[in-house]
Amino acid sequence: MSNSQFLHKIADVLEAVADEKSKLASELSLLKEAERKKQIAPLVDKLSFVGSDGLEEKLSSLDDSTLELLSKVAGSEAPQLGGSHKVASWAGGTVKQADSDFASWILS
Repeated sequence: MSNSQFLHKIADVLEAVADEKSKLASELSLLKEAERKKQIAPLVDKLSFVGSDGLEEKLSSLDDSTLELLSKVAGSEAPQLGGSHKVASWAGGTVKQADSDFASWILS
């Protein structure tokens, strides 16, 4: 085997490695994008009242720490705007009963 043939084989191997690396990088990029969309989807749902076009794009451009902070702020314990919520009421009982009802409403 001559030097030329040997160098061509090495070049072929390096080319194959570069192609495989490119393929793996592309797959990793797609996986990261899918994970990011999965992470952003609940935020888009909760912030849909903003009505901003491109909200998903804006959220996807945020860095991880900001996105994590927004996710915590808009966590599942936060009520959805416009939904039904328990409200305090007073049925004309005593003041003590009204205070108790109000306290239980606040704590619920």
